[in-house]
Amino acid sequence: PAFFIALRTTAAGGYVVIKMFNGDMSEVRLVPMDTPTATPLLVEPRTDGLRYDIDEWNGQLLVLTDADGAIDFKLMTASAAAAGRAHWKPLVAHKEGRFITAVHPFAGYLVREEMRDALPRLVVMAPDGTEREVAIEEAAYTIGVPPKQDWNAPAMAFHYQSPRSPRALFTLDLASATCAPAGPPVASKAYDRERYEVRRFSTKADDGALVPVTVLMRKGQKLDGSAPLFLYGYGSYGATIDAEFSPSAIALVEQGWIHAIAHVRGGAERSTE
Repeated sequence: PAFFIALRTTAAGGYVVIKMFNGDMSEVRLVPMDTPTATPLLVEPRTDGLRYDIDEWNGQLLVLTDADGAIDFKLMTASAAAAGRAHWKPLVAHKEGRFITAVHPFAGYLVREEMRDALPRLVVMAPDGTEREVAIEEAAYTIGVPPKQDWNAPAMAFHYQSPRSPRALFTLDLASATCAPAGPPVASKAYDRERYEVRRFSTKADDGALVPVTVLMRKGQKLDGSAPLFLYGYGSYGATIDAEFSPSAIALVEQGWIHAIAHVRGGAERSTE
């Protein structure tokens, strides 16, 4: 009872993934695409406190898991012939404060989505293990990666936006780990994002923990307390409050306000906190 079930194929198309999960545990079974009537292969039986998911890359199964206290998740590999937890081998070690939220395998590269200091990051890994982090120009932003991209593609598509930049499609060149807009943003030609600026600050909570704060303001406006401030924050159930574009926030800033988002604990921006 109280389990969800989801079906998909691995990025390389080798398996159908049957994932059963709730908030505390997961269990994955695999069906080879070339033998669809085969008995599903159980990767690791459901265990209290163990969450994992499976894909495939570089000739092996790819395991994203919080096993062994990896609250911010780590990446492991395994073979289909010995897929269980006892045979998982490390690929990307757990690092506190680096929350691995998703992986996107391609034929030649592996793209990893991370959340660090309440900001999403993209990291490109080559089959030999070398990595490059994708440079993003703005102080605060959000990223979304559409599913089911071409396994053999040389680039990955993703959506990008920030408090001053409307949602737009970007492409990430996998070989160089550089990104560029794939087309014009979805916004009126009359809108000029250069009228605004986005800043990121940290402020201390009562217990001394640092809380990231994203600020949207008119370019050149003073942050001396003279302008009215709209401050928003929510932290519960792991819900992340993204630094995304909001026409209503722009309208407020046009009236001389400062718009701010406090990325308080309780969301997934800093999962270990």
